[in-house]
Amino acid sequence: MIVRRRDKVVSYWITRTNPLDTFVVAPQANGSTLSFDNAAVRLQVAKAGATYKVRWHALDNLTRASETVGEEVTLPGMRVTVPAAAWGPADDCGARYAMAFIRTEDASFPSWNRPVQVTLRSRNGAVDVVGIVRPSGAGGGATE
Repeated sequence: MIVRRRDKVVSYWITRTNPLDTFVVAPQANGSTLSFDNAAVRLQVAKAGATYKVRWHALDNLTRASETVGEEVTLPGMRVTVPAAAWGPADDCGARYAMAFIRTEDASFPSWNRPVQVTLRSRNGAVDVVGIVRPSGAGGGATE
């Protein structure tokens, strides 16, 4: 009974916000690739087939200002190459930052259209995910 209750609670809450997770950055020949997963699909609460869209912002870590880079792009899957133009200027430690705003379009779950913000840091040749801000059910954001 406890397991059924847990599954019911997960099914309800996982669909109330954009359920993207498992963000991973991997090196490739021309830069880095950001991949992610849809937790609602993985947990079989929603069917596969959503469309994913990303808009990049270059972040100046010293001023906390960001600048939109290019147009929003529809992804062929749950993987995207980080464009070179998405990196902001280097800070005092030599780190550069980029932000991806990823929306999920699924007619069954309109709340997924609010983007998850993923912040990446490039430092000494390594790229890491250093921040995730996901929209809450109330329209605000909570940092993970």
